[in-house]
Amino acid sequence: MRRRLGWLGAIVVGTVHCSGADFEVGTEIPDTAVDVGVAETGGDTTTGPDTGDTGGLTDSGFDVPVVDSASDSAIVDSAIVDSAIVDSAIVDSAIDTAITDSTITDSTITDSAVTDSVFTDTAIDSAVTDSLVVDADAGCTPFVLGGTNEDVYVDKAVAVGGNGSKACPFKTILAATSLSAPGAGVTRRTIHVKGNLASPDYAESAPVVLGPKITLTSNYDSPTDGNRLGVRIVALGNCAALAGTSAQCAVGLDNGARLERVSVRTPTGAAGHGVLTTVTLPTGAVAAPQIADVLAEQCNEAGFRVFGSADLGPSVQGNANKNGGLVVQRAAAGRGLVNVLAGTGASGSSFSNNSGHGISVFGDYVTTLTDVTTNGNTANGIVIGTPYDTTVKVAHKLSNIQANNNSQDGLRVFTGEVWVIAGPGWINRFNGNKQWGVHTTAGDGSGSAYLVLEQATVVPPGATVAHEAQNNVLGGLRIAQVTPTGSPHFVGSLLANNNGGSGGGTLGYGVLVEVVGSNQPSLTLRGSTMLGNTGAGLRFVRGTTNTLDIGTLATWGAGYNVFGAGSNKNGKAGICYDNVSGANVTQLAEYDRWSIACPLPLGTSSFQLDLGSAACGSNATYAEITFRQTTAPFTSITNCF
Repeated sequence: MRRRLGWLGAIVVGTVHCSGADFEVGTEIPDTAVDVGVAETGGDTTTGPDTGDTGGLTDSGFDVPVVDSASDSAIVDSAIVDSAIVDSAIVDSAIDTAITDSTITDSTITDSAVTDSVFTDTAIDSAVTDSLVVDADAGCTPFVLGGTNEDVYVDKAVAVGGNGSKACPFKTILAATSLSAPGAGVTRRTIHVKGNLASPDYAESAPVVLGPKITLTSNYDSPTDGNRLGVRIVALGNCAALAGTSAQCAVGLDNGARLERVSVRTPTGAAGHGVLTTVTLPTGAVAAPQIADVLAEQCNEAGFRVFGSADLGPSVQGNANKNGGLVVQRAAAGRGLVNVLAGTGASGSSFSNNSGHGISVFGDYVTTLTDVTTNGNTANGIVIGTPYDTTVKVAHKLSNIQANNNSQDGLRVFTGEVWVIAGPGWINRFNGNKQWGVHTTAGDGSGSAYLVLEQATVVPPGATVAHEAQNNVLGGLRIAQVTPTGSPHFVGSLLANNNGGSGGGTLGYGVLVEVVGSNQPSLTLRGSTMLGNTGAGLRFVRGTTNTLDIGTLATWGAGYNVFGAGSNKNGKAGICYDNVSGANVTQLAEYDRWSIACPLPLGTSSFQLDLGSAACGSNATYAEITFRQTTAPFTSITNCF
């Protein structure tokens, strides 16, 4: 409260009439009422009645507690006589009520030291603007924001919400996010939320929306003391302003925002995403939304829903959600960039045990997925359906992927260019899935999917495994779509063992290259091992235009593929050469390995068995190569390894 004191110096001119008594100018009014607040021992010379006093009142009762020497020296009686202020008009009770001694005493701030002309409202407002001063609540001192970095605090354990300072934190996260946006001179505003492992829930009445330059974290007393299990945001509300379409979410992030070290859920039974990012693509120096060390679980839609661009990780967990762990999808124009960043050990990211896909990417996107686990989802571990860009060669890059035990495929590619990167230091695993480990599905005849399983750099490459596709029900790898440019899909350093249903009920293949409609995909296979599959190690369906390269010294070099190793064989054949073209085809194979050592008995049925018109896997006895054409496809194999 601002108090003005200047009216005490008013001058009365003429005759004053009060309570039936007239006073002439020049008549001294008794000091009784005035001296209660300010005694005049410095101005009066005696303790007896003042010369001009008509009431004969003495000052002795008032001069002792408060001495007015400082005041009287500033304004002497000769300058302003007592008759200027009538005691009956301004009584001590009025003065004490307005300004009590406990608030501003004469001994601390004298009238001459602090006057209205020094402390005025305009001086205060110009020094600290209203937008920078958060009014104190519950007795808190004012909280001033501003500077390069701002820090705001939230602790649900406080009895009464404060103003966001550390001494008086807000009680809800929404109170912190409701502050005006950071000013132009602010680099980052950090909202520190106090954690409690025993009682982590912050139940908010509306979605928590983080704007540009705002970070929300559970780091409270130090930069690293937070724990995502100690702060769990439970919220839901309309996030259409960010998504550009109808969408509900618990936490929304604009470009330039960062969320870290918290957990997120939606209320039980309410449909909505856990964490949602803006559809607007970042421009200039503004970064895409950043999400690190965040757990989004038990949400009734996606754990993480990305409409634009985003950087996630390390240690992002989207588990046990009802419509996917990470859903990346946009209908708006412009190419989104989504990165799941590298972690080490337990700091890798996981999108597991979700209803739906672990990760799904549809629309115009390029993604980089690093150190990612997508296990136990009811659909695919990872599914990608993005445009194939024939002008600017861009590709999804997947490194250290663990996509196991999903109800469909470990990795499914509808459209787009996907590279699965070889180590060092990791093996990409697509094991134990109910359908395929890796699957490029059938598309149109022009082709819009291109798959590369990168080859390890160690020579010979067969000695190093970079990728696994094992123990899947239908097979390790299925390629059923021609590449957009006509170049072959490339698979290197793959271990595709023990695929197929148990007990021989389903013939599983280590690798299947399949002609579907007008799609005739080609394959280059290097440094890969296919053993113990219930069908064949490799089933290649040969059309009229597609090709198989499993070792050609004149081009890609030695194959170093293993189709058999002594008694370790596949159930039906090392290779089933399934020629549906109607013409005999000659196939090359250089530096591969079979169940028998070189020289190979190429002309015998024990090595190459004609199936006639029967299907692959129809043979009752094992043969190294089974085929469907009138002559054996392998006419010369000069080298083995």
